[in-house]
Amino acid sequence: MALAATALVVAILVGIGLLARPPNVGPPPAPSLTDTAAPEASLAALGLPGARTAPAGQYGWTGSLGASTGLHSVIGNPGSPDAFRQTQLTFAVADDCFAYGTDVVPQPVTVAGLEGTYVEPYEDPAVMFMPPPRGSAATGAYALAVGDRTLCVYLTWDLDTAQAELEAARQVVESLRAQPFGPDGVRINFTLPDGWDTG
Repeated sequence: MALAATALVVAILVGIGLLARPPNVGPPPAPSLTDTAAPEASLAALGLPGARTAPAGQYGWTGSLGASTGLHSVIGNPGSPDAFRQTQLTFAVADDCFAYGTDVVPQPVTVAGLEGTYVEPYEDPAVMFMPPPRGSAATGAYALAVGDRTLCVYLTWDLDTAQAELEAARQVVESLRAQPFGPDGVRINFTLPDGWDTG
């Protein structure tokens, strides 16, 4: 009788699901990339190097439409203070990076992941950060799309600039990271080697 009563209780419990095994549902589905992807991090509000030569590192600039800034690397000659050569970078936010005019057809380029166009030579003396020591220099001009804005980058080198020095300046351009900022501006970060300044 006791055995029959126990069997009856087990049958009732199974019937109401208290002893039933939970269904094998497997591991939870992996979250989709759209669920976990973090938004692109904002660039840091970094500043330019100072008036004296700065150490290598991360620098930056933020400018609104119409703003510009510049920096350079100067290689001096201790025996002759007037004998030096330099490479320069000027950054600007503008609607037209080639407004001075050029006979050269702008060529499509991709720089640091930014699509744009490039002109060389670009002969606008106003885009130089500082006049070259002997009045002879060459400039390459980039117009790079940053969202719906345009970042202008002007790389100027003295005609005596060594190829390694020019290549180092081009690597600074290649290190650019840029984002739209504010209603019409652009924020950039970039990596400088030793020896650049704004003085």
